[in-house]
Amino acid sequence: MMISAQQAGDRLGISKRRVLQLIKLKRLKATKVGNQYTIHEEDLKHILKRNESRVLTYVEVMEKLNDLHGMSDIVKKHLVCSMVGHSKLVVADRKAYYCARCGTAMFDVLLDAEKVAHLVQIRDGKLTASNLQGCKWQDTLMVDFELD
Repeated sequence: MMISAQQAGDRLGISKRRVLQLIKLKRLKATKVGNQYTIHEEDLKHILKRNESRVLTYVEVMEKLNDLHGMSDIVKKHLVCSMVGHSKLVVADRKAYYCARCGTAMFDVLLDAEKVAHLVQIRDGKLTASNLQGCKWQDTLMVDFELD
């Protein structure tokens, strides 16, 4: 099925202008009909696969969050986790380790130590500065904690 540049942009989550740039750069196949471009839906799969593997920058994540006016913090936190992955900062109980940002259960406590060695546990809402040394902005964004 053929779709317009606007429809392609809507499906890719980018602007029509960006779609036209991708066409001009020959990264997206398109056919010009009059003064409009049409794109085969199948050709979007290549762009979608490439976008899925690309890591978002801090600025891109913040721009997306700034566009979410009126959404609750918990919804925003889940969206951050979907964009950059769950935080290395975790809260634990006897059953599991939970992402300190969104609260999703990540690991069963009974897993081997190697899988949880990279995690930093938050106790009573507090961390030490030394615990944060291996963490990146992706781990601390929208995570509520205090430094000891």
